[in-house]
Amino acid sequence: EIKAVLDQSRDLCLKKYEKPRYTETSYQIVLSRRNQVLSPLHERIFAQLFKWRDSIARKEDESTGYVLPTDAMLQLATKAPSNMA
Repeated sequence: EIKAVLDQSRDLCLKKYEKPRYTETSYQIVLSRRNQVLSPLHERIFAQLFKWRDSIARKEDESTGYVLPTDAMLQLATKAPSNMA
């Protein structure tokens, strides 16, 4: 009935979205969901990009995907040189 739909809509609108909290290992969740295994160097690069993206997204109140999509982060991390020689 209409009243039930309106009640559900009101309840949904009253909920407050809270961004997930960032931790030093948050990036690992993304890698595991994508079954991504990176070298230790590339994983450190990805972790730093992940941290940077999160801080910019919070500062600008934007989604992390808008700041830098995950696929782009993975490409940047995996295309980085594996040695500096």
